[in-house]
Amino acid sequence: MNNKTLAIVFGALLLVYLLTKVLSGNRERSFDPNVISIDTAAVNRIMIHPAQGEDQFELLKTGADWQLQKNSEQYQATTTSVSALLSNMTRITADRIVSKDTEKYKDYAVDDEGGTRLELFSDQKKLGDIIVGRFNFNQATRSGISYLKKSDEPEVYSVEGFLSMSLSQGFDNYRNKTLTSINAGDLTKITIEGVGDATTVVRTDSIWRYPSGMEVDSAVIASYLNTVRSVTGSTFVNGRSDAGERIKWLKLEGNNMAAPVEIVCYSSQDTSHHFVIHSSTNEEGYFFSDSSGIYSRFFDKFPYPAN
Repeated sequence: MNNKTLAIVFGALLLVYLLTKVLSGNRERSFDPNVISIDTAAVNRIMIHPAQGEDQFELLKTGADWQLQKNSEQYQATTTSVSALLSNMTRITADRIVSKDTEKYKDYAVDDEGGTRLELFSDQKKLGDIIVGRFNFNQATRSGISYLKKSDEPEVYSVEGFLSMSLSQGFDNYRNKTLTSINAGDLTKITIEGVGDATTVVRTDSIWRYPSGMEVDSAVIASYLNTVRSVTGSTFVNGRSDAGERIKWLKLEGNNMAAPVEIVCYSSQDTSHHFVIHSSTNEEGYFFSDSSGIYSRFFDKFPYPAN
């Protein structure tokens, strides 16, 4: 092969290479990794359509607070849960487009049945509309991949991380689960009452005492205070009617508290649970508990006097 032929072959290969780079670059530039771009401060309504046909619900901003609504149910939503949702929405950066084929939507759980749809509004203006799909976890790399798509566009995107989990939270995730949130050092009096009996411990200076004047074991009371200062519920009671007879009552009093915190334990009308717990801190929240859950933290671990 002479030099002229080699030059022609080399030129042709170089041309193919340059065309490949140019076309590849064009494809990369046509792919916008920012799937959704919104001003979260402008969002004042979020419609959430859960997967598998569960009832849709919405979050409505009223002043600085958020309200949670589903059918006839309405509760105050926690600002931290809504802030987390909006913050995660701003972090969506796609790695690549995995499909545009509508027949594959179900595989990625971005179809109407398998995906969670999130619609964001500023009054009546829609700011964003996405469907959050399946989550995959790679045990070898210890990393996750989430799949999502814009509701009105065909592309299915893959996003590194756990967005599918954080953006697909259910109705109860946005409700207030707080039972107590107290500075243990502020407590000065604790009263516990059962059926036919009551016990009180009072702190004077740094010493806790029973009504008899006997000191409470310092390690035991310190452990109990640490246990009850910050407690959250887990499983909401569906209706107030699930709370049966009042069984026990706990009253926490102290300094720097707007009012005493009262914890009431009821029997459960739902036979799959032992107790229903309610706190004056959270008027809307009634929670189920078994004997080893929040019931035990409030009542079993109390430093009862020795017989």
